[in-house]
Formats: sequence, structure tokens, C-alpha cells
Amino acid sequence: MKANSAKQFLSLLAILHIIVGLTLPFLVNTRLFNYYNEQMLGAFNTSSIESLELGKFMLGILGPSIASWGVLFLFLVQHAYSTGSTSAWITMIVAIVGWSIYDMALSVYAGVYLNLLIDCFVMTLLLIPLLLTKSHFYKPSYE
Repeated sequence: MKANSAKQFLSLLAILHIIVGLTLPFLVNTRLFNYYNEQMLGAFNTSSIESLELGKFMLGILGPSIASWGVLFLFLVQHAYSTGSTSAWITMIVAIVGWSIYDMALSVYAGVYLNLLIDCFVMTLLLIPLLLTKSHFYKPSYE
């Protein structure tokens, strides 16, 4: 994969994070999230309306954090691929792996396996272009 293609793809993913994050507080109350909400209720062994509403609220307030992560990631992608910054590349890898492992572990612990699948999918989409373009950031030095 060429560095420019990876930069464009990762930038698109960052922008999608921003859009999803900004709309998440509203999307949790739509039919799009019915299945996800049912999975959450089942994982926490409850069927009360109060629990569902609390779950929607908790998921909704996560939206701005997702959006801000997208903004920071977009900056890192632009900076890393424009400058070839090894430290920016490492920062992206550490951020993705750190988030995904922690989030996946919490998802398994809570029994929210749909979230685990989403995490695996997003982690893979983010890591593959970074790993395929590692040579853009690690150029051999001829001393």
C-alpha cells in the first residue's frame, strides 16, 4: 500500500469517527441501534426501560469522546504521513492497540460480544494501513 493511499484511507476513517461521534447521542435513540441496545440489555441481564434509557445515555455521551479521538487521529495521520514522523506513527499504533485491547477486554468481561466484534473490525481497519506503510516511517540510514 502506498503512503498516500494509506493517508487518505486513515483520514477518511478519522472523519467517520468525528461524524459518528457527533451524531451518536442522537443515533442511540433510532432503530439503527435497536439490536445493539438489545445486546446491551441482555449482557447486563435487565429488561427495564430505565436501564435501557441509562444505557442509551451512557453510550450517547461517549459520542463526543469518539469525535475528539477522530480529530486527534486526523491530525496525527496528516502530520505523520506529511513528515514521515516515526514518533507519530508509533503514537498511532500505541493509541490503537491500547484502546482496542482495553475496550475488548471490558467488552468480554461484560459479555457485550457485539462491541467486541466492532472493536476488532475497527482495530483491523486502522492497523493494516499503518503496518503496510511502516517503511514510510522507518527509512534505512546509511552511515
